[in-house]
Amino acid sequence: KNKTKTVNYPIFIKPRYGHLSTGSRNCVKIKNADQLSEYTDYPSMMWSEFIDGREGMTDFIVVNGRIVWQLTYIYSEEQHGFTDAWKYVSPDTPAPEEAIAWVRENVKGHTGFVNIQYRMSTDGPKMIEVGLRPARSGMYIIAADVPALSKNIKNVHANQFWDNSLDQ
Repeated sequence: KNKTKTVNYPIFIKPRYGHLSTGSRNCVKIKNADQLSEYTDYPSMMWSEFIDGREGMTDFIVVNGRIVWQLTYIYSEEQHGFTDAWKYVSPDTPAPEEAIAWVRENVKGHTGFVNIQYRMSTDGPKMIEVGLRPARSGMYIIAADVPALSKNIKNVHANQFWDNSLDQ
């Protein structure tokens, strides 16, 4: 109980396992110690500082640690709780330099997807989550229905090879 007095509010909590927070379910901005006491018995929750800013996300595909493709998602200004009203999805939208640098520094030798989620704070993007999977389990990529991209993803996983001629 005494530790709650040393917390700098607001804070953000969410389930440790992504399937329990889909669509921002069980994600809560905690404003004070009284509100925090409602959640102290929730199992497997992650607690972090609250970062006030728009959320963004980038899927990278890397081959032996080298970025070969990226898809950056821009979230709407309009929010429904912690969930955006829409996302703009385009491989032409640049990823934040901080996310690119993080991938280059931290996934050397990795082949496959790296998904980075961040919030755009006044100090620039602050990473809030990194996973070795595509956003929404690849649903955005599947919905795009781009056979050449699907073939390249298969190339990466089966042969550790990205065919630049398929980028068209």
